[in-house]
Amino acid sequence: MISRSPFSDIRFEYEIRHLYYLQEDLYATLQRTKPCFLIGSRGTGKTTLLKSLSWRERLGNVGLKNQFGRRIFRDFIGVYIKLPDVQLDAIAFWLKSAEEIPKRAIYSRYLELIQLQEMFDAVSELEAAGELQYTATVEQDIVKSLIRDFGSELYMRELTTSPPVSFADLSRSARTLRRFIEKASQHNAPHLDVLDAIGSPSQLCALSRDVSKKLAGVISPAGVSSEIFFKVCFDEAETLDTFGVQILATWVRLSTRPLFHVISFVSKPESLSETLLPNLTVQSADVEVLDLDSIKDKQFRSFAEGVTTLRLREFARRSDKGTFEGLQPFDTERIFGKLNLNFLLEDALRESVSPFAKSLLHEASIRTGEGRKHGERSRKGDDSALPIYETYLEMRTHRAVPGGDIPKWSKRRAASQLTRKAMVGAYLSIMNDLHTMPKYAYADMILQLSDSCIRDFLNNLEYIYRDANLSLLQFLGSTKIKPSVQSGGLLAASKAKVRSLPTYGVNHPSCTAKLVSGLGKLTQLLQSQSKDGIRHLKSTERGIFQLVTSSNTESTRHAVTLIVDAAEAGFLKILESDELLIRFRVHTSLAPAYGFSYRGAYYPVSIQTMDVLALADAADDREINRLAALLFDRLDGTLTDDLFSEVEN
Repeated sequence: MISRSPFSDIRFEYEIRHLYYLQEDLYATLQRTKPCFLIGSRGTGKTTLLKSLSWRERLGNVGLKNQFGRRIFRDFIGVYIKLPDVQLDAIAFWLKSAEEIPKRAIYSRYLELIQLQEMFDAVSELEAAGELQYTATVEQDIVKSLIRDFGSELYMRELTTSPPVSFADLSRSARTLRRFIEKASQHNAPHLDVLDAIGSPSQLCALSRDVSKKLAGVISPAGVSSEIFFKVCFDEAETLDTFGVQILATWVRLSTRPLFHVISFVSKPESLSETLLPNLTVQSADVEVLDLDSIKDKQFRSFAEGVTTLRLREFARRSDKGTFEGLQPFDTERIFGKLNLNFLLEDALRESVSPFAKSLLHEASIRTGEGRKHGERSRKGDDSALPIYETYLEMRTHRAVPGGDIPKWSKRRAASQLTRKAMVGAYLSIMNDLHTMPKYAYADMILQLSDSCIRDFLNNLEYIYRDANLSLLQFLGSTKIKPSVQSGGLLAASKAKVRSLPTYGVNHPSCTAKLVSGLGKLTQLLQSQSKDGIRHLKSTERGIFQLVTSSNTESTRHAVTLIVDAAEAGFLKILESDELLIRFRVHTSLAPAYGFSYRGAYYPVSIQTMDVLALADAADDREINRLAALLFDRLDGTLTDDLFSEVEN
């Protein structure tokens, strides 16, 4: 449901009717006849993608029906299961003391019963809705066959008054068996007794695979002769313990048609390739891995603009249709403009009375070759700003930015090496020299400040919309929203997110908040200054923090837990992690609040466990600032590559 504006974000769980924008290339991966691990921090759209596969959503959501039409149940039946909603914590705790065989058998069977209950419900209710076709005789024959072949694995005579005769009955039987296991865990029942009662499987997930084969062999979508398959979606699998993840990994490794799983995590677990089978791991050939945190900028832009367009159309549908007639697809660049850091710099320099500002403006004016007088401003096009950061780089590094009558290939090389890499470092450095916070504006910044998170993108738009103080039609129809308005909204959005950290359910809210704040301030220092006045320009946008984790001490584990919690909540971003090292940076949505690069960080610096814990345990903001300054003093001496070493004058 859309409330205050089309940009106001409401979590999927709180909506009455969800709007679905399904990006074709991402969605195609999920629909393949292959298991999938879906990775993405909070707000990247995992639940939306998984729910869009669910038979319940496809049956009841008008938007999905309009998108898929008659194809909606043509290929597969999707089942959605939110793992925190089931009693896996209690089951896992009860099974801690169990021997290996009953532990894996009961744990796996409990998960199987959950998915079988949903699969039987799906087949039964979709037939009633006219989306699947099979006769009552076929249904009864299949049920009898399942009871005969699997006995107590599906049906316990002692727990029901009569044997199942329909798929709906089998769903109830699966639910009854599931509750039997839950009660056993509550009463700490002997594990072997429970295993005897529910039957020991020949292989993990074998029951579900066999049931799905029998179902797929007799049911088909209405009017379609091809055999259907099942996609079982487990959402929020990060709530599982390591053993639970290994159970699901084993299922994935043993997958065969017609049963495939899509399993979502907020970050990739280290144990994701480990199964419970000796000498057998999950390989890339076994599973698709869709990492929403690592999608390309172009993909995210398409996704973000598609979602926003859909919200605008829904907003228009609920409003006076004539008012929004001819509403165009949302175009970030049309509304916010093309990125030009020199425009932002020129404004900042003209507002300053410092000799440094006047000198830099004068030197940049000389470089234009346009003969523009001091104080005069041309805004005829994106290239009309003074070449301020180029001039600054030449002055500070004593390396000229190639220009003039040089070959095109050389100019492209220079643009790639300097314009793309050094411009943001120069921008941050100039703003630091002016003793002012960087400004954030334009389409590219807004998109990159979202860090592949659709929730942060919508939040950024919402705050800019508030600051603009325009009607929605004016906001969407403006030639361009002023950069000053954009900057004010983005700063407000970033600060609001910083304040919101305790609401994200992290295990140690106070410690995590202080750690994030300290790393944000440290990143700003590393990217905007250096002791020799040049190192931060040669290795721009430092701030990929590297922490060695091989010691596996209690303090290291605690430090890693804080980092992972902050990353899963969307305040840090883990770039790489294994048993030896974790590499991470601060989430770009926090850049305006702390004053670092909207692109995040590119160059690594090494930190230690004691650094992480010291920031997390700091008494107050004053102590955080002191620690960040001390860390900067130490890290600024790190050997770095010279960005300008290969650039020719």
